[in-house]
Amino acid sequence: MAKISILIVLVLFITFGYAMHKLIRRFVNPKQSLNHLFLFFLAHFVGIFILSFLINLMMLKFSGFLIRP
Repeated sequence: MAKISILIVLVLFITFGYAMHKLIRRFVNPKQSLNHLFLFFLAHFVGIFILSFLINLMMLKFSGFLIRP
């Protein structure tokens, strides 16, 4: 049961990451200029940092619920 709940959480965050990529891609075109390319990389770096932080926070807060013996 614990493996399934962790897998569901990870799939959920992968879906959020993909949606975040699509949102960034809609507003920033990296092929337009070098500044847009750096902004594209920076936006993805910030998004990855935020998603990693949220995953860790959620795992710590709900570890009793997600990982049951």
